[in-house]
Amino acid sequence: MADEEELASRSQPPETDGGGTMHIHKPKPLHGVREFLWEIAVIVIGVLIALSAEQIVQSFEWRDKIRRAHEEMGNEISADDGPQVLERLALTDCVEASLRTIRSEVESGASRTMVLHAIDRYGVPGHTWDSQAFDTARAEGVTMHGSWQDLAWWNLFFYAMPSLNQGAEREFDDGAALGAISRTGSPLGEEEKARIILAVETLSRDNRRMTAGATQAQFAMQKLHLMLEPHAVQRELGVLVQMPGAGACVATFKALVDANRTPLAAR
Repeated sequence: MADEEELASRSQPPETDGGGTMHIHKPKPLHGVREFLWEIAVIVIGVLIALSAEQIVQSFEWRDKIRRAHEEMGNEISADDGPQVLERLALTDCVEASLRTIRSEVESGASRTMVLHAIDRYGVPGHTWDSQAFDTARAEGVTMHGSWQDLAWWNLFFYAMPSLNQGAEREFDDGAALGAISRTGSPLGEEEKARIILAVETLSRDNRRMTAGATQAQFAMQKLHLMLEPHAVQRELGVLVQMPGAGACVATFKALVDANRTPLAAR
């Protein structure tokens, strides 16, 4: 019995004696499963609210990034690449006609002077084809957000720019063969004739490649409903007017500019 009384006395909490003895409080037990689940639900709801708020903020940030990227890409097209695309399309037939004239003069046995005159009427503008705004948007991940239809047309346009740059470089290099023909001397020899005809065929191929790239870009530009800057149109028109063999293509350029103002669905 003494052992049982000793164990019982040890299990009792210490009593206060009024002199500041500390009471020991047992932790509160859970009142039930319902209260436990409610506390869990409150935590989950709080986390979800925080995540939703963060997503809303990010959504507004991406919208602003997309808007600014579209503005910058649109400006690059409207004031630079776009008018050049239409100019290059307008030049297609004039370039080809100039090349045919050169070959015809060579094959018909025309004098060196006549052949050189035909060569002087060949020319293409020395443009660069820019995509800085698109490259920046792609680096920032903007091209992975937004409407997939719009993204497809932006991509279609700007993916044509590297090929147009490469094509312009090829035209410049290949055109050097025509410029290398001597301005003095007797009638053209067979070797010179062969070099001229080879250059003409190479430049004709270059012209077709440039036309293909410009056609792709023009189609995308129509889909994006972008209007060209008037001062940029006048700039390219001035380039055409000054080119010796491009007079017949001025009207074609103006027609392409007018067509760019008309939505595809309205044609």
